[in-house]
Amino acid sequence: MTVVDKSMDLGYSSKKTEIFLNWLGTNKIVLDLGCYDGRDSKKFIGQGNTVHGIEVLQKPAKKAEKLGIKVKNIDIEKQSWEYKPNTFDVVICGDIIEHVIDVDTFLTNIKDVLKSGGEVYISTPNLASIGRRLLLLLGKNPFIEVSNIDKVNGFPAVGHVRYFTKTSLTRLLNHHGFEVVKVTSDNINLGGFSSAKLAEMFPTFSWRLIVKAIKSDV
Repeated sequence: MTVVDKSMDLGYSSKKTEIFLNWLGTNKIVLDLGCYDGRDSKKFIGQGNTVHGIEVLQKPAKKAEKLGIKVKNIDIEKQSWEYKPNTFDVVICGDIIEHVIDVDTFLTNIKDVLKSGGEVYISTPNLASIGRRLLLLLGKNPFIEVSNIDKVNGFPAVGHVRYFTKTSLTRLLNHHGFEVVKVTSDNINLGGFSSAKLAEMFPTFSWRLIVKAIKSDV
């Protein structure tokens, strides 16, 4: 997994966390992939859930452990997750899949550790956001990273190697045995304009896709 530690604050979204919490409810066994320092995982626990986490960065993983998250400090692409099949009610992937090179094995592993009817929540930058569409129309880089050291339109690279639209992410999940039941977003950004309400109404124009999918028994 390609990760450049530029601090989670760079792309943190409280609205995204709120959406996950609303979907999650209570009394679930949860796996938070890329749990970082546990700031979201702690909220999942506070809502009455048991939370396990995987985090590749050692220092944030230790911070998450101190918050009561059962953390494994491993690389999800290079090391075994070491969970038994059918363990979790929910797997949460908050802005993780865009860092994953082998998304097929990644989704296979998620399906394996989920219980029958279990849910996966995925958030990821939207390749087809309105801002990116306009940048591409103007012949500018639509915030696509080509290097871990080269800045993108003035912003530092954070290790993105995959980019998705609503259609491509839905098809990928369907292929791996998941039924997408909800697609929403946290914000539409364009210059100085920002709207959470419009993002909820028109997620395909938003800057981040937030997806809920259910494990199929087929």
